[in-house]
Amino acid sequence: MKKIMIVIIFYGLLLYGCGGGSSGSNNDIGAGSSDAEDDTALKVLSYSPSGNESVSIYSSIEFQMNYEIYASSLSDESITVESDDGESVIYCQVIQDIENKKLVCVPYKLFKENKKYNVTLSGEIKNTDLIKLNNGEDFIFSFSTGSYTKETAGDIRIFSNYEMGYIRKDLDVTFTTDESDLTIQTGWTKDLSGTEPDEWADGNVFDFAGIDTYGTVKVFARAVESGGNTSGDVYSFVYKVVDAFPKVDEDGYCEGIHSDDAGFVETASVCYTEYGSGIGDNWKNTTFVMGNGGIFVYTFDNPITDGTGPDFAIGENTFRRNTDGLIFAELFYVEVSSDGVNYIRFDNVSLTITTGPYLCFDPGDVYGLGSCQLCYYGYDFLQPYDLSWLHNKKEVLNGTVDLSRITHVKYIDIPGTDEVDTVDFDEDGDGTVDGTYTIFPCYDSFGNTINDAYLTWDSGGADVYEPHVINMVE
Repeated sequence: MKKIMIVIIFYGLLLYGCGGGSSGSNNDIGAGSSDAEDDTALKVLSYSPSGNESVSIYSSIEFQMNYEIYASSLSDESITVESDDGESVIYCQVIQDIENKKLVCVPYKLFKENKKYNVTLSGEIKNTDLIKLNNGEDFIFSFSTGSYTKETAGDIRIFSNYEMGYIRKDLDVTFTTDESDLTIQTGWTKDLSGTEPDEWADGNVFDFAGIDTYGTVKVFARAVESGGNTSGDVYSFVYKVVDAFPKVDEDGYCEGIHSDDAGFVETASVCYTEYGSGIGDNWKNTTFVMGNGGIFVYTFDNPITDGTGPDFAIGENTFRRNTDGLIFAELFYVEVSSDGVNYIRFDNVSLTITTGPYLCFDPGDVYGLGSCQLCYYGYDFLQPYDLSWLHNKKEVLNGTVDLSRITHVKYIDIPGTDEVDTVDFDEDGDGTVDGTYTIFPCYDSFGNTINDAYLTWDSGGADVYEPHVINMVE
């Protein structure tokens, strides 16, 4: 089912952890200064993050250029992001805003906390055969990520890698703390009003297969000093324990909310788009097709707030195969922000082990990624999201994201490949290759590769429904 929306192109909202780029000469960023006065050279006019302050682990990178840049000028090595200790290289999806002379680089993995990253824009990038970046010099700059900031000297928090409404019994959840000299203990109870578990056990990994029940349980974690004294607040989160994540049955029954439900009080007012690859011009500006690696950012006339129960719902144009109950769905991350700059991502899990063009998979293996369980053709149900699932996240605890006033919801398409792949695309369907794209794997909250329908083309990427609001600031 396709829907029509008005689309406005806007690129500034892709920046996560800073207030915009800062202009500077080549001397400021480490490139050679000999070409600074060469008006024919391709130059970086500004960039973000600026490096002046610590940014979020969700940060994206943006370059403002003095000339238009085209896909044919970019190679696999054109833009690199590497931690200064050499520990990791972060690959990025490079989205080109040709009209506004911008390059926007969206990381395929989250950055790590308290790390310095070096970004290199290769000097071989050019917009014609005659105009190269600074006549061959590399453009180099650095930025650093921050971490959770304690409210007080004794503020010790426990963090989890996965906090969503459902958890499969065959999964383990890992707890961490910023204090390295403390031991973590975990436990659980069926008493949802309880303030501690039935018993505590040492170890920062909670194995759901080890509990003797299904349904709703409350899981706890705490930090303990060597003498046995508890330090900081006790962590708790309520999960529904299942063998498989919720599915739509053959009669269309599910736990989703129909798009016509009276409980929806608002839908997104504007959608800002960054289309990914594999999308023809005929699919742009008139549908919800994102393209492989595309980004949509939705805004609202009134902010979403963390109220009772689910706070908003989303959907994707999913198809169910009646012969075996498998579905065709194109997955995407879901993030929220209270300022349009700093975002936080909902946790997610993907246990699908294969990928392929227009692949169908078991929705019981996937959760938290683009409503694949609930919204399939002919039934129009939307998957609810609860902002309370983010209460224990660092960005919420340190005030970066205010769950009482969510102004932006972001979708990030997941291409679905399980390996690095370079693909030629015929964007307009005329039989001529219009661009070559390097596409990288994406990962869930457990570190699993997210396998999806790959490769998709023409109307590639997720085909999404705008967020529907349940709890709104009055």
